[in-house]
Amino acid sequence: MKTTENLKAKQFKYIEKPCHGGKGPWYFKDMLDGISRKDVIQYIHDDILPPGSEFGIHCHSADDGPDEEWYLCISGKGTMILDGVSVPFEEGDINVCRNGGSHGIINDSDKDLRFLVIRAKVNKTT
Repeated sequence: MKTTENLKAKQFKYIEKPCHGGKGPWYFKDMLDGISRKDVIQYIHDDILPPGSEFGIHCHSADDGPDEEWYLCISGKGTMILDGVSVPFEEGDINVCRNGGSHGIINDSDKDLRFLVIRAKVNKTT
């Protein structure tokens, strides 16, 4: 069993289809593509939303197993919608959508919005 792994940098993929019923294109890197095990961290995505693009509001439910998503803004700014509340999202901010919550993200600025999305399994007792 491997106890350590090294993953090389990936290239961004241009995605024309809007994410979660949002609008506009976006860029995507699956940072864990090629990893042999995903015990706790299910994925880490490096995403870029161009101005005017958005990820539609969607819910995380226990149907897929308890999970949560963490969004870390790397650069730019936009708006996160967290359980129906609009929240500014700027460089260095972290927003969390826990199991049962809903969220979406809008790039309502004139520059690219770049962020990491980390999805992790959570203990069913939390």
